[in-house]
Amino acid sequence: MQIRLRARLVATLLLALTACGGGSDSSGTAGAASGAESEESAPTSFALAPKSPTTIQPAFTKTTGIEFAPPHLLDIYQPLESGSWPVVVVVHGLGQAREQFAPLAEAIAAEGAVVFNISVTFSVPPLSAIEDIACAVRFARATAPEYGGDPTSISLVGNSSGAAKGSIVAMDGDAYNGDCVVSEGSALPDVLVGYEGPYDYATHLYGGFAVPALQEEDPETWAAVNPYSHIGGNSDLVVRLIHGRDDDLHWYDVLPDVSAEFHQALAEAGYDVELTYVDGASHGALQPGTEAFEVTVQQVMATARELKVAKSYGESSETMTLTFGSNECVYEGPSVISAGAANLTFVNNSGAIGAVNVIELLDDKRWEDLVEYAGEQPSSKHAPTWTRSVRQWRPIPSGQTLPWEEELTPGTYALVCANIAPLAVWLGSSLEVAG
Repeated sequence: MQIRLRARLVATLLLALTACGGGSDSSGTAGAASGAESEESAPTSFALAPKSPTTIQPAFTKTTGIEFAPPHLLDIYQPLESGSWPVVVVVHGLGQAREQFAPLAEAIAAEGAVVFNISVTFSVPPLSAIEDIACAVRFARATAPEYGGDPTSISLVGNSSGAAKGSIVAMDGDAYNGDCVVSEGSALPDVLVGYEGPYDYATHLYGGFAVPALQEEDPETWAAVNPYSHIGGNSDLVVRLIHGRDDDLHWYDVLPDVSAEFHQALAEAGYDVELTYVDGASHGALQPGTEAFEVTVQQVMATARELKVAKSYGESSETMTLTFGSNECVYEGPSVISAGAANLTFVNNSGAIGAVNVIELLDDKRWEDLVEYAGEQPSSKHAPTWTRSVRQWRPIPSGQTLPWEEELTPGTYALVCANIAPLAVWLGSSLEVAG
């Protein structure tokens, strides 16, 4: 059971295109670092029978053993599908290793992200761990484009101590400069997702680690390693805290009140912050098949997609044009718009009578579904049953334009061009409509 302390409209951002002509009721289908080891995951099955909807997730490659802060290494998970994917840095906790978080990295990559799964050494005081995490964010930002990642969209995901130390980097990472392979660029992520972080470790004694004693012995270092000392930095940071509520407590557990108090302090400082409780989840619950694991993946991807929506609004142009050429369908305009009236201009430069349409994807279908369904372009297949034509197909003589206006509700749409006879369909572009 999940309980959110703050309701929030999260815009889905599953970028998609569609295939096909006909009505909606018709039926019808990296750069690896030198010396690093590359592995390819087993391909995801694309079983696309129209009456048996399947959620399609991109397969990925894995590049292992890349040094980012000597001697610390990281592994990179890269979707096979080309694109500008959000970037995620995964940080394990005290007494853990990055290999234990490979399932989490794989699950996030499979949802559509470039994931950097890093190794960290925790010490007292934990300055070196904080510096290593900052190095990892810089490394991810600098190298993300090589792996299809978007360096302007970086999320930091931490478990336990990785969440607590990661919170300092998330708010004030530019102040920490360790022995980084990449020393340039910002170490501030856009999003922090933390599972059961001991955010009060600077004032509470955990397992004999005498960080609280530093408050008198070395107040400057104590402030540097205290998450609360950095609240107010990186004010645009989006924070999602997750905490289990398990009655069977152990000495190493972090009480739910710790996340609740940190949530309150961040909220009072004006951050976009939410806290989600997962009943029955323990401190070591980030394992495949657990609810805490699924909630963490969901939070990572939801915030990454929401961030993309926000960035698209800021960068989008009001001009929306779909041009049908002799052998292509080209869209120019924003990839994300607000729900409401959409105004497009269709241009036919194909040399023959063409047709255009806007199609909505249903049943949570994604771009991968439709690309696989359509096959090689142009396609001669009619629209699958999991699409809906917003309007009837509109024929346009060659050399002419057609203005188009329609009220669009939140969802994923596709802009499509087609020859009428014989039927030949080209995928144009996706259009995400956010609520």
